[in-house]
Amino acid sequence: MGTPHPTPIATLLVVADVGVRGLLESVLLERGHNLSVAQSGKKASKAIESHDFQLVVLGWPGPKSAALDLSQRVRRGHRHE
Repeated sequence: MGTPHPTPIATLLVVADVGVRGLLESVLLERGHNLSVAQSGKKASKAIESHDFQLVVLGWPGPKSAALDLSQRVRRGHRHE
């Protein structure tokens, strides 16, 4: 019998490379989290514009990585490019 998991976070956005993203998806979904996935910083930016995520997980660095720019915009509260 496994250890009970804590109450899940309402909504998470994961932006990372394929390997890390797949691992995070399986672990987070198994624990009951509501999960959205974006394959790029640009797609993540659009998702952030239309959803209120409690947590955004960004991969760092990567090809076409916009993680730094995206994280700075999120911290400033600017949701538009």
